Amino acid sequence: MFSRVLKSSLTSRAFSSTPRKCAIFASATEEVFSSEVLSKTDGRLVLVDFYAEWCRPCKMLAPTLHKVAEKEELDIDLVTVDTEDLQEIAAKYKISSLPTVFAFRNGEPVDKFVGMRNEQAVIDFVKKAQGSA
Repeated sequence: MFSRVLKSSLTSRAFSSTPRKCAIFASATEEVFSSEVLSKTDGRLVLVDFYAEWCRPCKMLAPTLHKVAEKEELDIDLVTVDTEDLQEIAAKYKISSLPTVFAFRNGEPVDKFVGMRNEQAVIDFVKKAQGSA
């Protein structure tokens, strides 16, 4: 009897996959930057927020970036890089103003913006970067 009930419940159970959640890597290390930005080959867009703790516009932009990254329909990840801690990476991408946000795909930068943006402007930036395959 038990095996019949178990078999019945297993065969009638519907399985569904949960949409992939965004990954947010705050204050990334060099290792995280390498693995989550430079080594990505799945075509997924990764936003990289170059910031500094003393930068007020950076602190204002951060919640907007997090909110946009969490939108399932955009399907992006977010990595934040403290330019004071990772000066070599900031220098490699010629970061001279903060905040600077890069969009990376398959380990390569595809677009960037500098300065404060509202939520809709960030969404538009992401959509434009996603279309630049």
